[in-house]
Amino acid sequence: MLAAEAPKITDWMQAWGSLAGLVMSTAAVIFTGLLFRHEIRVRRDEQRDNEATQARLVVARPVTVKRNGERPDEITHVECLISNYSNMPVFNLMAHIQLISEPQFLDEQFGLFNVLQDEAAWNAELSRPVRDSELSESLLICVITFFDSSGVFWQREGINLPIRIIPSRRRFIRRLRILVPRWSRALKIWLRRLPENIRYRIKQATSRTPGG
Repeated sequence: MLAAEAPKITDWMQAWGSLAGLVMSTAAVIFTGLLFRHEIRVRRDEQRDNEATQARLVVARPVTVKRNGERPDEITHVECLISNYSNMPVFNLMAHIQLISEPQFLDEQFGLFNVLQDEAAWNAELSRPVRDSELSESLLICVITFFDSSGVFWQREGINLPIRIIPSRRRFIRRLRILVPRWSRALKIWLRRLPENIRYRIKQATSRTPGG
């Protein structure tokens, strides 16, 4: 009776076959999922690459500088050449001058081109002179933002690859452009007045001391 109820060799083979089939099916599903994910990533990269085709052809670079007549080691103006090598125009292009080592822009007023078809020059007056000693540790670059012919917003710093700016990031950058110069001016004023404030505090402290 017990011998009749014991599993046969065929039952064992069938069970192992079912287990092997389950393992192979699971592996096939995992492999298919990974392959599908890889294809999505490749298509996304191709889409991003295609979107940046025109943006990579818009380049801005400093070409000439104007120096201070009294101090030849100081640069007061920078002329940038902005080139659009694509066959389509770009729109609302804004240009700034910046040192790579500093986050704030150096120009008094940004350059604005509503439509740029091929090439344009922009002469930027610097908000402060840049000395040759600063250029030994950093570089002057031209930073541009623009809309391509598809309406995508881009930013490009010097010869670096263009970066697509999403609307939320665009608002953040716009706020930084407004706030950073204000913070910089406020800090300069505070540093300029610091010695006077220190002398005033010392004078107040000495006048309050007995017998002063």
